[in-house]
Amino acid sequence: MYYPQMYYFSNFSHVRNEKRLIQVLQNCAAMCNYTSSVIHRTMDVLQREKQLTLLSYCADICSITARVIARQGEEAQSLALLCVQICQDCGIHCLHEQPDELSHRCGQICLDCSIECRKYTGTES
Repeated sequence: MYYPQMYYFSNFSHVRNEKRLIQVLQNCAAMCNYTSSVIHRTMDVLQREKQLTLLSYCADICSITARVIARQGEEAQSLALLCVQICQDCGIHCLHEQPDELSHRCGQICLDCSIECRKYTGTES
């Protein structure tokens, strides 16, 4: 079925950029939730308390930011700025404070998400 309005909107680069950012945010949230789930099932939760907290915050902020951007809410910029910091904190912790490969993969996804949010907010350096 042909949807002329969808084709029309797909020509705007900012819409394509927002769609990509939404996908990056959803991927980050999913990876943080997955990593948290694996830690709860297979690792020493008490030694991973800080990581689990960061993973939870990161998944939550990425999920809500993706939804607000999809709705084109006026709070999108503010949430994306918060997302930059939380994803960066989570990514750095997972990459540098944890020894396992899953945490390292999760950390890289978080840092990539932080970079994409930074681009969206226009604060990339």
